[in-house]
Amino acid sequence: MSLVVHDTESGVTLHLNVPDDRLIALARQLSRSELAGHRDGFREHVSTALTQALNARLDWDLLPPTEPQKSYAISISEGLGVEIPADAMRFRGPMSEFLSEHADRLKALQLLRSSVKPSGFTADDLGKI
Repeated sequence: MSLVVHDTESGVTLHLNVPDDRLIALARQLSRSELAGHRDGFREHVSTALTQALNARLDWDLLPPTEPQKSYAISISEGLGVEIPADAMRFRGPMSEFLSEHADRLKALQLLRSSVKPSGFTADDLGKI
């Protein structure tokens, strides 16, 4: 038999070939979970497992960016005043492109800032000019 997973927003539909006994077991598990008030918990577990299975089969550039990539992108965005493209926060491919495009500029700016010696000039000195 086929289990159908359908996203109404994107129109993506997956027909999953699932053995009949597993579909019967799924129906019974959903009934039990609903009676016990845990249906949302069961759905959450299935969602997590499906997401992990999808990630295992997606091309590298379509995977979500890592947390270190996101953190570095935010540093670049704040340091250079550039916007992070929406796709860069969704997919590793565009994130990698964003980081490659801007990383050298951020490093150069940080190096420049670290090499400039403070003059000892303060805001109070402005009034004396």
